[in-house]
Amino acid sequence: MKIAEELDPLSPMIHAYAGVVYLDARQYDVALTELDKALELNPNFLPALDNRTWVHLAKSMFKEALADWERVLPFYQPLSTATKAYAGGVYAIVGRTEEAKQILRECEEASAHERAGDVNYWSLAFIHLKLGNGDRALEWLEKAFEARTRTPFEVKLSPFFDEITSDPRFEELMKKTLAAYPDRSK
Repeated sequence: MKIAEELDPLSPMIHAYAGVVYLDARQYDVALTELDKALELNPNFLPALDNRTWVHLAKSMFKEALADWERVLPFYQPLSTATKAYAGGVYAIVGRTEEAKQILRECEEASAHERAGDVNYWSLAFIHLKLGNGDRALEWLEKAFEARTRTPFEVKLSPFFDEITSDPRFEELMKKTLAAYPDRSK
C-alpha cells in the first residue's frame, strides 16, 4: 500500500483501500488517517465514507459512525437488500436494536427470493451476532462460505466477528469450508 501511495498519492481509492487494510489490522487511527486523506482528495468518495463508518464502529464512536452512515445512504438509493443488511449491522452495533431486527426480518424474507450471489450473508450473520444470536450467525456464515461470497479468512480478519471466531463451531466450519476448496498444490 505504501508503494502504491508513493506511485499515486492523489488516488482516493488507494487511500480508501489502505484504510480497510488498517481496519482489519486493528490500527483504527491510522485507518481513519488514510480514509480522511481519500476524502480530502474527493469529499464524496463512497468507499472512504463507507469505510469510515466501520472504523468508527470499531472504535465505538457511534455518533460519528451514524453521521458517516447518513452521508453514505443517499448514494445507495434505492436500497438493495444487501445495503439494507449493512444498515442493519450498523444499527445493531450502535444499539438501535428494533431497527436492526426489522431490517433483519426484511432481509431474511427477501433472501428466500433472491439469487445466492445477491444475498448479503455476511451482513445477515453480522446482524445476528450483534443481536446476540451466535447460532444463527454461524448458519449465515456457512451460507456465505458455501456461496463463496466471503471466506473464513475475511471473517477472521474482521474485528466485527471477534466474538465468534474463537468459537469451536467456527473453527469446524472453517475446516469444512477449506476442505471443500480444490487442492491447489498440484
